[in-house]
Parts: sequence; C-alpha cells; structure tokens
Amino acid sequence: MPMLEFHGTADPVIHYDGGTSHGEQYPSIAQWLSTWTDKDRCSAESRRSIGSDVVEFDWTPCVRGTEVTHYQVIGGGHTWPGAVAPSGPGHTTQTISATAVMWEFFTRHPLDRPAHPGGW
Repeated sequence: MPMLEFHGTADPVIHYDGGTSHGEQYPSIAQWLSTWTDKDRCSAESRRSIGSDVVEFDWTPCVRGTEVTHYQVIGGGHTWPGAVAPSGPGHTTQTISATAVMWEFFTRHPLDRPAHPGGW
C-alpha cells in the first residue's frame, strides 16, 4: 500500500523520536516508516531538501508500484503544512502544502475498488 506521511521534528503531541502516550510507548517516525518500507519491500531511499525546513524522503521502487514518502518538517509542530489558519500546536511550514502534495500523491495512486452496485 502506498504511504505518504508528514511530520514535524518539534511535534509536541507525537514526538518525532518516539515516546509514550496514554501509558503506551510508540515508535520513532524512522521506526514507523521502516515498518512500511519493509511491508512494501522498498529497495532504495532518496532524500532531497525542499527549502530550508523540509526534507522529502522517498523509498522506491516498491512492490506493485507502491511508494513510501515522508516529509520531515524541521522545527515543525503538530500542524498541517501550508495551513493558512492555526492547525495545531507549534510551527507551521509554508514551504509545502500538504493538501497539494496529497492530491498529487493520490492521483498517482488511485484507490482500486469495485464499482458501486448502484452505479456511482
């Protein structure tokens, strides 16, 4: 399954390096992404800087045309990249628009599903 993920390195809610929430430990973003790259059997990682506060990580090729992509927002909080109104605690990057990036990602990876019996 293709995976797209955005995460701020200064997220005060879900810490980039892992942590504990509601008494349960959760993995770092790197560990969590590794789970997806293993499932999708991705073979190579590439990275590129997008502005001064965003790094894009891609793992391709993966099985059946899938990909895993992660946008690391350096100093970013628990916010929606590109938001024009407050979207959560911490810094919001304007370097990328999560909405535009997601639209393009989902266009490349349409949901394969059977047609609705009612014709829509």
